[in-house]
Amino acid sequence: MFGNFLVLVGIMAAANPALARTLRVNCDGFSVRDPPPLTFRPPLTFRTIGQALQVAIPGDTIQARGSCHEVVVITKDDLTLDGQGMTTIDGAGQTVITIDGARRVTIKGLTVQLGLDGLRARGGAAVVLQDVTATANTQDGIHITGSATARLTDCTMQHNGRDGLSVFLSSNVNLAGTIVSNDNTRDGIHVTVHSVLSTGLPAANITTNNNMGDGIIVTQHSSFVTGVSGTMLTAQNNDRFGVKVAATSAFFLATGTTLAANANGVTGQFGGGLYVQQNASFTMQAAGTGATLTVQDNRSRGILVEDAGALIVGGGTVTIQRNAVGGLQAFRSALVTFQGTSLAVQIRQNTGNGIEASDTSLQVSNSTISGNTGGAVVLRFGTRATLNNNSIDTLPITCDDTVLSQGTTLCP
Repeated sequence: MFGNFLVLVGIMAAANPALARTLRVNCDGFSVRDPPPLTFRPPLTFRTIGQALQVAIPGDTIQARGSCHEVVVITKDDLTLDGQGMTTIDGAGQTVITIDGARRVTIKGLTVQLGLDGLRARGGAAVVLQDVTATANTQDGIHITGSATARLTDCTMQHNGRDGLSVFLSSNVNLAGTIVSNDNTRDGIHVTVHSVLSTGLPAANITTNNNMGDGIIVTQHSSFVTGVSGTMLTAQNNDRFGVKVAATSAFFLATGTTLAANANGVTGQFGGGLYVQQNASFTMQAAGTGATLTVQDNRSRGILVEDAGALIVGGGTVTIQRNAVGGLQAFRSALVTFQGTSLAVQIRQNTGNGIEASDTSLQVSNSTISGNTGGAVVLRFGTRATLNNNSIDTLPITCDDTVLSQGTTLCP
């Protein structure tokens, strides 16, 4: 009879959105009997989020508080789970929250911890995450997979055993506000297998620092588009690269956006500021004043482009300085273009060569190359170079006999 009563409530509420309710959960316990009585008048009260989900219907808000020790699975559309900034959910080694195919789900104001994944959205789910912290989970902090979509605003992923944020398998994630993904065992943000990561309003301030892999990696036919002016990305003190773009993927910096890939890599190991490889591309928009890219103080390479990767800078400001293993390196069918009327490039004070290219198509203009401990520009093995209107402190540039050059600076 009690079950029939709940079904009747659900049917009536679905037919009339005005009957959508607030369901309250206090994981630290109520001084009332369990389960509490249900009435048509909100709020309804529960001891666990799972109990509230059993009776929730589209339009309901579940307000939780306290330390919850449970696994939460959401399969119903149009629900809100609000931790009110005072809820922690401990998954005890299982994925803490799973949104399985549900649409228009909002989760906010809570921490997910000590699970397999902190939060997983899958199976075409659509979720909004706001003020969510995912910490100390065995695998990923937040994992969006299987054609799911998510919007993250003011979220933190840290101290997770794999990636802070993983976007996988044809999924789409939009970032806004303050996004922090630091101190994870692998990557800060990992976007892979036909997935898309983008930024929205309010303009995102994204920090991916102190991860043991890459700060941000975009790979396997995926893309990262920073399409909103004012977006700021910081990737520093990661053990491998600040930003890596690989395997036919794309990274796009729009006008008015900023990326700082600084102090990455481990001395003597493979890493650095920015890595573009395997038919992938990194593009800075040419329109307006362009974007800003800073690659400095990396303990290995500054920028490395190789294996048919492309670095295309059409405008903005680029600073590549004080890197330990050269400023810009391009190898094996790479494409590097610094060309544009609103472009200012500084490649300076790097240990090693300012620009080193082999088997590369290289076009550089409006750039200052100075103070590097090796050569300013070193070109080898069939590189095709166009150098125009640059300030180069060490001339002539260094070329082998296979290099073709044109422009205002030529091979000797």
